[in-house]
Amino acid sequence: FFFKQKTAYEIVDCDWSSDVCSSDLAERPGLWLAMAQSALRGGDGAAALRATRGHQAEGPTEPKVLLLQAQAQALLKNPAGVVQSLQALVQADEAAGRATAEPPLKLLAATQLQQGDERGYRQTLERLVRQHPAPAYWADLIARWRAQPDLPATLHLDALRLARRAGALEDRLEVLELVQLAVQAGQPAEALAVLDEAEIGRAHV
Repeated sequence: FFFKQKTAYEIVDCDWSSDVCSSDLAERPGLWLAMAQSALRGGDGAAALRATRGHQAEGPTEPKVLLLQAQAQALLKNPAGVVQSLQALVQADEAAGRATAEPPLKLLAATQLQQGDERGYRQTLERLVRQHPAPAYWADLIARWRAQPDLPATLHLDALRLARRAGALEDRLEVLELVQLAVQAGQPAEALAVLDEAEIGRAHV
């Protein structure tokens, strides 16, 4: 049979308009997907990208194909392509009413940060906080929020309170800052509770 006589890489370059290659249209999307996965395992980003585009030409794009496409773009050292594919994946997940998995969101955030896209990075970070809440994501988001030059001083206490609830107070200095701001706001009980949680003696106030 024809497909048993050729490698996946040869099939990628096949003339799909021919009678042989178009003999089983129903199986072609799955074949493109398998070829993309095989190419990625072999470290061939260009072949993987061609395979994902071949899959897209067959009809609706599956989310996993967009992830494979992003991985191929990463192999090709094309960060803009990575972001484009992953943003398309996020949009597809939103349209389907499902959360995007954590690994592609982390890849998207890292690539945006690498490109210096602060706005895009923050949006992805907010999505990570909503869909995959973790202290590290909260700490990063709150730190960036507090670093805004126009943030009113009164909101610093609220930011640290939020970090405390999320388990995202990063170090002893932040704990002590929260204690100090709580005392200044007339909330000594809150300050003592923070100290108790952090197991810092009251003598350090």
